[in-house]
Order: sequence, then C-alpha cells, then structure tokens
Amino acid sequence: MAITAARYRRPRCADTADTLRPNGPGDLRELRTVFHRVLKAGLANLPEEGFDEESLDVDRPGSPEEDIVPLEFDDPRAVDFRNYLRTWFRKAPWSSIHKHEMHAWLYWSIFNTRFPGIDKVSHVERTALHEVVGLIEHRSGSKSLTAPTPTNAIIRWRLQNEWRAQVRTYKDLEYVIRVPPKWDPASRVRPVVFMHGLGLGLTQYYHFIRHMFRVLPDHPILIPLHRTGYYAQPLEWLVFSCLATQDSPAMITRSCFVDPVTFCSWEGDLCYNFIYRPCENGFHLIVKYFVGTELGVANFLQRHFDWTSNSLWFEEIPKARDPQKTLFILGGKDAIVDAHRVKRYLTSHGIRKGLRFDPNGHHGEALLSSSPFHHEIVRWMQEN
Repeated sequence: MAITAARYRRPRCADTADTLRPNGPGDLRELRTVFHRVLKAGLANLPEEGFDEESLDVDRPGSPEEDIVPLEFDDPRAVDFRNYLRTWFRKAPWSSIHKHEMHAWLYWSIFNTRFPGIDKVSHVERTALHEVVGLIEHRSGSKSLTAPTPTNAIIRWRLQNEWRAQVRTYKDLEYVIRVPPKWDPASRVRPVVFMHGLGLGLTQYYHFIRHMFRVLPDHPILIPLHRTGYYAQPLEWLVFSCLATQDSPAMITRSCFVDPVTFCSWEGDLCYNFIYRPCENGFHLIVKYFVGTELGVANFLQRHFDWTSNSLWFEEIPKARDPQKTLFILGGKDAIVDAHRVKRYLTSHGIRKGLRFDPNGHHGEALLSSSPFHHEIVRWMQEN
C-alpha cells in the first residue's frame, strides 16, 4: 500500500490489444443458435448409455428438443452445469462469478474482442449479452450473476453522500475522488493519492479512508480502485504507482509505504506466499481463495505479471532518507512479504529515522485504528 502526495498523470503504455488483429466476430444469429444448443445440452432426462434407437423414432432426440426453463439451484443438471462452466473462469468459486465477469467472457466468445464495459457496447451487443446471461441463470439455477457486492455498494453511497466524494472512471481505471470546494491548484495544499492493496475492496479500507477525509479536509484525495473483472488488469494501480515514481519523481512530494509489496520481489517470497503456499490458517485461506484466485488477479499474476515494472528500487524514491518526506511501515509477522528482508534492504541504503518496524505486526495492520502506527501515519500525513 502506498499513500503519496502527488500530482499524477497516467503513464503511457503500449496496449497489445491495439496491435493484435484477431478474427472478427461470427454471425450473431448463428452464434445465438449455437448458444441455445449449448445451454440445452444435458437438460433431457436420457440414460448415460444413450437412447434406444429401435424404440425412439426421432432423428435428433435429446437436449435440443428441451426448453431452457429455470432450474432449482440443487437440480443435478444445474449443479453439473455450474461446476463445468467454472472452467472458463479458472475454476473460481461460483459465488465469485457475477454479471460483470460473465459479460466479459461472453463478449470475448461472441465478438472475439475485449469487453469495454456494459455501458460502452452497442444496443445490439448489450441485448445479446442480457439474453444469454438470462438463459445461463435459468440453466444454472442461480441468480447470483445479478448480485452486486452489497457492502461495497453501501460504502460507495456513503462516500458520495456523506463525504461528497465522486466515483469516476478513466478508461479502464475506476477511482474515488474528493476535491474540497475551495481548493486551489496553485496552493501549497497538495493532493493525496491512496493506493490500496489487493483485498476485499473498499470494505477493507473504509475506516482509514473515512479517517483521511476527516483529518485532511483541505486536501484533494484520490483513491484508484483496481477492477476485479476477467478482462481488466487489476494491478494497474501498482504499475501506475511504480511507473509514476520511476518516470516522474518530481511530481511526488511525500510518500508513505505501508507493508509495501514493491520491494525485493525478485526474491520470490511474495509470489510463493500469495499464490503457491499451502494454507496453514484462516488468513491464508482468505488470501488464497478470496484474493489470489479472484479471476482478474489470477489472470494478471499468473499470466501477465511484469515483475520489473512492479518493482520499486530505493534510488527511484524521491528523498527516501528524509523522514519528513518518506515513511516506511513494516510488520515482522507479515504473511505476504518477508518484512525482515525488506527492512534489511532499506536499512542497507541508509534508511533509519523514516522506518517503523513492529516485530508483531501483520500485513495491513498499521492501517487499523487499534495499531500504534495508525495515528502516526495520520499525523505524518497532516504535516506540511
């Protein structure tokens, strides 16, 4: 996690999707017929050995003759369908596959291109997606595809209505921003950018965000949100943070790193702990199944992760040895990164006064109000 006082611009990156020229989409009417046949497969009550050719005088018996009607959730046909459909989503739990992920997969399979978002597709494409998703809900015996994330939805509402923040989108990057009405860009009051880590979304960081809004009423606050969809790069915030620090250090006036995952990534601890380590306790299970195997996260980390772009080096941090400009917070019992080795890396480069190390601290614990470092972070942010 990184809290940075800065004026950010989005780094210009090559988009491989713009250079590739895949085959165009097929005929929509034909694809619609195919999807109907696919969804009908397995609906008919036929013996596994097949039908009796002598007694059944039908040229094409079986599922294509069935109607796609809503099934009960525990219907064996629905259970079988859900279980095998998960294969397209890296066998993620069915409860984690919602409408956005389903839209992205269907858009790719129908139109052979990346899903730009339901509000950005044509009326014809949107109609096709809604129709197929409705049929999938019937076939799977589940309405979970339409279920939003209630807690995050409530938090977004509270940020907008109680704190006058706005939720906006720039290209594929969603973010929360609060700009005080009387703020002047020419003033010495600099914007604060809060880069949160992977986890359970706004729910996990809401108390700290609310605290920032309260104690920094005159500062604009920007919170990039990583998307958790199949098509997006959910760690774009991390690449964004590192590239902005590397390419435009003059734009950053102060930086606070809380349990940062950007240091010592070449040593393999982060990769092993986050993806491959056998689960030994409840926290490990949460990290693995609710974060590490989330569709977009798994797709990015295991297929498209660029460790050089996601690594931050000491010499790339502006005024790293100045405790007034840079603060590092580490916990000795961090289950994600090897905090002891990160500490050694930082101290070997002369960082002393700006380093806080809690031997009993866990990952992200410093942002909790119960942590002794929580109030220190807030006080440090309030300093000019």
